Amino acid sequence: MKPSLRRVSFNASVQHGQDVFPARNRRFVLHARVTFAQVKPEDIEDSARLFGEGIIPAARAEEGFRGALFLVRDDGTVMAIDLADSLDHLRANEKHGLYQAAVAKFRSRIVGHPHREFFRVAVSKGIQGGVELLEDAS
Repeated sequence: MKPSLRRVSFNASVQHGQDVFPARNRRFVLHARVTFAQVKPEDIEDSARLFGEGIIPAARAEEGFRGALFLVRDDGTVMAIDLADSLDHLRANEKHGLYQAAVAKFRSRIVGHPHREFFRVAVSKGIQGGVELLEDAS
């Protein structure tokens, strides 16, 4: 039986050293779109490469982009997590067809139908650097 992937926890920061919630009563400033998919196990590494080389560069050009993660398991289960400063910005790139274009790039690797959910990031500690982490360290 395939395990359920309904709850997601991860850490991310908006900018190096900046807390996502500088004051308790302010609204949340980081949102995540989590796409759940199953790829062929033999396509995991190629899918990760495609995400890093083909998806992230386009996502970085989007207003509100704050980062991305691509999580994989050996059985081919993947989660693509896009972080943005607002839910409106995440939804805007779908209206412009950018999300659909990104999913289409994986079409030959995906088994079944991917689905996505939106979350607000309630806790963000641990990973620092934000968009700067996407820069090539070489």
